Amino acid sequence: MIGATALPLLVALVSVTIAAVPIVADALTPKASIISAAFQAASGNYLSALVSNAGGRPGSISAAFLTIPDDDKKGGDWIYALTVVTPDSAGAVVAPAQSSVLVRFAARKGMPPNYFLGKDIQKIATDDDAEHIEALTLGDARCGLRYFYSNFDGSHSTTEQTIGCSDLVEFVLGAEHALDDNDRKAPADRNQPPPAEKHH
Repeated sequence: MIGATALPLLVALVSVTIAAVPIVADALTPKASIISAAFQAASGNYLSALVSNAGGRPGSISAAFLTIPDDDKKGGDWIYALTVVTPDSAGAVVAPAQSSVLVRFAARKGMPPNYFLGKDIQKIATDDDAEHIEALTLGDARCGLRYFYSNFDGSHSTTEQTIGCSDLVEFVLGAEHALDDNDRKAPADRNQPPPAEKHH
């Protein structure tokens, strides 16, 4: 049996231990943003990812790149620029400390996929290339997602994830069909002034 003196001491020890748990946990939590993301699903309009922050300070996520490998063209990649979708068009979603949030991405308007070979941008996708890109997602290729974060201290970081391209078929089809002919012109062409009107 626990003696009359030992019992109060034991109760006091347990109380102190319980009270100290939050303090110890807070001391062990990094005073920084530690953000990562994991792909969840894709539809014809959006791609969603679960963004988690294991750090002790908030951060944010603002963009992502979707990479589709092109095995038939010198080992290059098709790159889609994705932007975060928010009701207020803020362009970023806050990732609170010690929590997770579901984030939606859409293909950046006016930005068709670019073809990257090493460090060089080869060209912008045309309608013929769009059909080829769609075909790539129907195979067993592995696609990449790279997420871009802003941390609490003002620094920036990224993480990468590899997923099956077949999980992205609906999104790629939707992104391609959302682009009009003007979107598929080279940036230099889009910046040219319209031809002068002829007056008779």
